[in-house]
Amino acid sequence: MKRSKRELLRDFTAVLFRSNPMGLVTENPLEYEREALSMLCAFVEAGLDEPYEGEDILPEAIRIVDQVLQFWFEDAELVDNKLLARELIATYMGAPVVGGAAN
Repeated sequence: MKRSKRELLRDFTAVLFRSNPMGLVTENPLEYEREALSMLCAFVEAGLDEPYEGEDILPEAIRIVDQVLQFWFEDAELVDNKLLARELIATYMGAPVVGGAAN
């Protein structure tokens, strides 16, 4: 069953809040909602839900995550977002996620 965009946005926001890639001191679960929306839009535009046979979409997902975080946090020093990108791909594709992103 395909999830609505609203559900995907909620799930992306939750993933970002849990992983807290920018190390924000916050208890607001919606703190990363604008970044989640930007990433979700970019995933859709990149067609990451319809990869070609055998195509590795992880590099594109990492690029999107890095680009969005750099946009919203201009002076931020980014860490390796590979685990976060994997969790967002799994969330986007509807796969169960084991564990969480740890940056």
